[in-house]
Amino acid sequence: MRYILILLVLLFTNVAEAMNCQRLPDCESLGYSKAEDPNCADNGYLNCPFDQDYKVCVQYNCKALGFTESDKTSWCADLIECKGNEKMTLCQKACVATNAQELKELAESGKCQLLTMKNDITLSEEKLNVSANTMIDGGGHTLHVSANINPIDLQANSGLKNLNLDVKGTGVKQGYILLPQGDGVVFENLTATVSGMGHSYNAGLVGMSNFSAELRGQTNLNSNYYSVFFNSGHINFTNAQATLFVDNDLMKDSNVTLHNSTLDITMSTVLMTRSKLTLYNSTLHFTSSYLFWTGNSMTENVLTIGEGSTAVIKVLQGLNMESTKKSNFVLSGTANAPARLEITTPDENNKETYIKASNPADTLVLNGKTYHPVKEATVLVSEVVKSSDWRAEQ
Repeated sequence: MRYILILLVLLFTNVAEAMNCQRLPDCESLGYSKAEDPNCADNGYLNCPFDQDYKVCVQYNCKALGFTESDKTSWCADLIECKGNEKMTLCQKACVATNAQELKELAESGKCQLLTMKNDITLSEEKLNVSANTMIDGGGHTLHVSANINPIDLQANSGLKNLNLDVKGTGVKQGYILLPQGDGVVFENLTATVSGMGHSYNAGLVGMSNFSAELRGQTNLNSNYYSVFFNSGHINFTNAQATLFVDNDLMKDSNVTLHNSTLDITMSTVLMTRSKLTLYNSTLHFTSSYLFWTGNSMTENVLTIGEGSTAVIKVLQGLNMESTKKSNFVLSGTANAPARLEITTPDENNKETYIKASNPADTLVLNGKTYHPVKEATVLVSEVVKSSDWRAEQ
């Protein structure tokens, strides 16, 4: 209505200027027309006061112009409101990136809940800051980044999905690729390949500060000479299928939980450094030289196999890389959802590795021999074969 009043004022201002005592103003010169406007609402015309055959559209047919009342806020950066009906909108700038500049601008704008890549993008030496509540959907494309600049910051409740992440460095020995700056970060259907890195224990794909993050869907991580995934914070695997090939430690000072997930890990060193890993209705397959490394810290490594979960551990040299430090297995299944731990290990470096269990339905398979706990007890893994707290299957 305000738009119509303003238009009337302008029209009649022009009329007042054009009128004289001898000649009426010309409707066409005042902006009126006899032509039909296909985008005008049925009752959206204003007729010329001097000739009713002339008219001008003051209220458009928003639907004919492509405006809708649907919520576009999740995928549209800038909206246009239809004149005369502010409930109907049109997307002026979609949250779609085809190059590095668009990706950076939209990711940092805070206007896109869902930002979609339409092709492969290279960030070169540019850093990407992903605003809170912004999910980048790679659409199956590849994002090329440089490891030399800690390239991707992720604010709270942001994330990456359906993305191939190609990470290349030039001998850098510290730093991280994905830096969560708040809780609730999500990685879904993420494939990451890391190459060209220096061998270092102060680097990782995800890390730097305390945070909570979630890994969903199919995930593949491949790295040479790099501490690949976790360093500090709490990460949940939820409905995830992850395959990791790592030439360095995987978890450092971390608290990791698997829910309804499968994690397959092949490594050359250790899975857990001063960390905790807990499984719920999940499966872990782990093959490496060692499982635990406590280091100089008094913090114990704890691998908990919870209800409905299975861990299959195969180590070539021993469970604990430092036999003077304590590390623990915990079996905590239930009668209806027992836990199962299978360990293949040589005898050396198992002196300070303990197992705690109480539920007789839980199972330990140690070097091919099956045992069940008789009562709640914590014993050395190496002592299970002769402990009265464990019963061997005949």
